[in-house]
Amino acid sequence: MAKLLDQDRHVILQPYLDSVDHHGETDLIHFGGVYSHAIRKRALLLPDGTVDEPTQEARTARDAAEDERAVASAALDAAAAHLELAEPLLYGRVDLIRDADGQPLVLELELCEPSFSMPFSEPSATRFAQVIAVRLEEISRNRKNGQS
Repeated sequence: MAKLLDQDRHVILQPYLDSVDHHGETDLIHFGGVYSHAIRKRALLLPDGTVDEPTQEARTARDAAEDERAVASAALDAAAAHLELAEPLLYGRVDLIRDADGQPLVLELELCEPSFSMPFSEPSATRFAQVIAVRLEEISRNRKNGQS
């Protein structure tokens, strides 16, 4: 962490769970409340305490397991409910890790400027564009009907 801070980089402290060394972290990307794709990120904190520099090779495409999808959907639904949104979030990323019992845990919920990891899922850009187009149509229709 000191090395990153010395470089004027930002850090997020998270509890260490050794399952990250074996299973990595799974990031699930959702567009319009619908699961789009997922990636696996390998651990960047090495066992000796040094930090491996993040590279494109640190991430790979993967299919999220059903329990991971359920936890991610619940997290995004809770965020939308907390924000009192009438429709699903336009986008969101949920970063998960498995606990000692193999259950998925939320590490991070990204709702502002998340990395979508689109290079790992070719159709993801099209899915996101479609969700944006639908949302813009809804906004336009509501404005025409005098709703905000």
